[in-house]
Amino acid sequence: MTIAFDIQRLAIHLVDKKDKKQKAPKYSKSEVKLDSYPQDQQAAIRTFLIGHVERAWGAEESKRTRPACFGTSAVRDFYEQLVKDGDGFFAVSKSLAKSLYDLSPANASRGLLLVLWFTVPDAPHQFLGLFKLDPGRRNQIALDHDDSGQILMELAVRSVEEALPEPGDRVLKWALIPHPPAEGAPSPFELKLRDEQQRGVDPAAYFEQFLGCAARPSVKQEVDAAFQMIEEYGRELHPGEDWQRKLEPLVQGLGEDGEAVTTEALARAVERAGMFAGFDRPAFLAKLAASEARTMAVASLRFRQARIRYDLTPSNIVVSGPAAAMEDEAQVKVVETAGGYEIRLFTPSLRKKVEL
Repeated sequence: MTIAFDIQRLAIHLVDKKDKKQKAPKYSKSEVKLDSYPQDQQAAIRTFLIGHVERAWGAEESKRTRPACFGTSAVRDFYEQLVKDGDGFFAVSKSLAKSLYDLSPANASRGLLLVLWFTVPDAPHQFLGLFKLDPGRRNQIALDHDDSGQILMELAVRSVEEALPEPGDRVLKWALIPHPPAEGAPSPFELKLRDEQQRGVDPAAYFEQFLGCAARPSVKQEVDAAFQMIEEYGRELHPGEDWQRKLEPLVQGLGEDGEAVTTEALARAVERAGMFAGFDRPAFLAKLAASEARTMAVASLRFRQARIRYDLTPSNIVVSGPAAAMEDEAQVKVVETAGGYEIRLFTPSLRKKVEL
């Protein structure tokens, strides 16, 4: 589904901590007035900006792309200020650049802070987009001209020294406030961020500190971690037991009492389903507490919607199905062989359908 993003305000500031002559960001003289450009240029600039927003909006959660919740946050305060008074946008953009400059370490990469204020149809609120971009040289192919300006019908390479990067290229960090709404339900998170320069599990500390937030696992990551911990617990403490066949009934029975699935609720459900003989509840909870599922409070529907997908490369064959069924070795088994992997499916019936 294509989303009609409407870029309403734009400001750009240079944040360069390595430049010892500069003791603050290099601010723009004013915000960028998109409607002051000719129509063709205005359309090209909007397409460029929307490309960055689209990529961030639809980015799947990973180690570098995380949902997050605010703590004590000046950025959240700035956002709320803009909701009340959009006319203060340029002053807020300068304050954001100064805050990022102050919190950046001395060896932080030079970058342009792109501050966007945009709307989305049917969303109850406006959005603030923050993008730290690495401007750099870009070679652009163009038609060559003679001294009189006539086209020579020959190709030439023009080098642009300070080109803004295209979406996905040299975008160092970004954040969307608030978090894009989940399909069919409001997001439990307050913002979404990505840091290409992070090391380890979480985004770089100074970017989180600038935003005043703490990264959280996404619902998808929490559900995946819960399935992994069930498998790990069964493999380590109950080897040889045929517990996989009880995964599907377990998942279908989650949330029968209307409560969200927490670690405690999952442990009770596993025990109630009789998945393991001599179930060690403290050991099970300890494993969950050490995983990304430790703080989960997930709607039971999300567990039922969870799927496992195997991509067989380079054949472009994909095997996908409900997570509980895919974890049941009586139905699907992945076997490592000398030449790669075999996926063995056990089914009483098989239908073939050609789709175009």
